[in-house]
Amino acid sequence: MADLRLLERLLAGGPEQWNEWVQGRAVETIDLSGANLAGAMLVAVDLLGADLGGADLSQADLTGANLSGANLREANLSGAKLRQSILDGADLASADLPGAELVGADLHSADLSLADLTGADLSSAQTREVNLLGADLTDATAVGVDLTGANLSDLDVENADLTGANLSGSDLRSVHLVGANLSQAYLTGVNLTEVVLTRVVLSKSDLQSANLVGSVLRDLNLASADFRHAEMAEADLSDANLCEANLMDADLRRATLAGADLCRANLRGATLSFANLREADLSGAKLSGAYMRQADFGGVSADKHTTWPEGFDPVAAGVKLR
Repeated sequence: MADLRLLERLLAGGPEQWNEWVQGRAVETIDLSGANLAGAMLVAVDLLGADLGGADLSQADLTGANLSGANLREANLSGAKLRQSILDGADLASADLPGAELVGADLHSADLSLADLTGADLSSAQTREVNLLGADLTDATAVGVDLTGANLSDLDVENADLTGANLSGSDLRSVHLVGANLSQAYLTGVNLTEVVLTRVVLSKSDLQSANLVGSVLRDLNLASADFRHAEMAEADLSDANLCEANLMDADLRRATLAGADLCRANLRGATLSFANLREADLSGAKLSGAYMRQADFGGVSADKHTTWPEGFDPVAAGVKLR
């Protein structure tokens, strides 16, 4: 339990006097576990390595606070202001952070496993190598966050805004992505094998060399996305918006692209063998050098700007030229 003398000193003197006292003496452990600090004004407070396990910090203002290495396991931080706070290496496992403001916070190597971050704002936070195992980021805002090296197993980002986020190289197979906004996100080399993506926005995202084998991207907004060298065999892209997408050298063998909008898409060198493109729109698409053995072009629309592999007869293949 919390050391009541420390708690009284913190609340009575405020952050400035507290910081002077802390920096002027050696304190082995600042024990504030289970303390009631709800709504406290703790701007720029120095709680380096403090034990705040189970503490109530709901609605507290911890803007710019130093909580590096602190124990905040199972703490209540709902609605807390943690902008620009230092939480690197902090233990926030099973902590409650719904609606918390973490804009620009340093969460490098922090443990947020099983934490509740619903509706929280983590925009521009430093999140490299953070542990988000089983965390809930439903409806959260995490614009521009860098999650490279993070543990994202069983993470829930339903309806979260991850615009411009960096998840390169991540294994996203167990991540709940329903309704997530990943536009302009960096997703190079991610593993989404056999994942069903529902209402996910991936427009202008970078998916170079991603593994999407057998994944379902039906009716998604993939406009201007970069799929160069991606593995997409047997993927379902029916009715997807792939207008101006870059699919150069992508492997789309046996993929379903029926009804997809591929206007002005770059399919140079792509493998489309046995793919289903029925009723797709290839107006202005570039397919020179593509491999299209036994691909189904029935009812496909194209125009004079569409380029084809040498020797390919679009009319004979069932393409409707406009």
